Amino acid sequence: MPQIHDAHPTSAFDYLDLNTIDSWESSVGHKLLACPFGGKAFNPELHNSIRNKIFAAATKISHSTELGILAPQPSEEALRTNRTPTTFLIYNLTEHQYQLLLQRGTWSSLTISFCVTPLLPTCPQYLFSIRNLTMLNTTEVYNTIRPVWQDETLVEFLSSILQNTPESARDRTTEALQAFVASMNVEILPTKDSGDTPFPHFNIYTTHLINLDDDTWSGLRLFFANRTYASQKLGVASNKIAPFHCGICHGVDHP
Repeated sequence: MPQIHDAHPTSAFDYLDLNTIDSWESSVGHKLLACPFGGKAFNPELHNSIRNKIFAAATKISHSTELGILAPQPSEEALRTNRTPTTFLIYNLTEHQYQLLLQRGTWSSLTISFCVTPLLPTCPQYLFSIRNLTMLNTTEVYNTIRPVWQDETLVEFLSSILQNTPESARDRTTEALQAFVASMNVEILPTKDSGDTPFPHFNIYTTHLINLDDDTWSGLRLFFANRTYASQKLGVASNKIAPFHCGICHGVDHP
């Protein structure tokens, strides 16, 4: 199963009651978030059934006799806007059981499929997509993007981040920012428009996210997504954060 990319670092907690998150953090044992595939989790009336299915699958996988599953509780915003949190908690795991569930990431049984992530998720590797380039060559697109990720505007932006960083952490943050920029890569998503017309999306990813907090990552993504990517050959691209929402895994980098 390919890696699932969320819209932002705390996507798993969207519409989840803050008191519930606090109680989850204080639950016993090692803990993992379980995010069910498909659309049934958006129906709160099905949460008890989904909880039971995750319980059955996780127990069989881990051979645990003590793990527990908790269903999400909606926040006031969720109730006001008629939204539903869709993340469940697996808790009271041993270290071995925790690593076993986490190493594969995605699990599927006859009754349910779900992915597991740490209770404190890391920043997504996926940043945004660029479109409206009549090109299927990823290398040419990369060569259009790379100069924008190396210009003076970027240098000034990174300097502003470092100025707001405590002096004791500046060396570590500098290394993290440099690694983040250097690890940029492009993958083509060969989507099509109406009439079977090629309309590719080029997804932008970074792989080095060490020592970046959520706010810094969000600021970097917004900065790069708001830049202009253009060339005489390819024209001007349009950029979009989270262009998709997969109906199966809920990832945002593919339909």
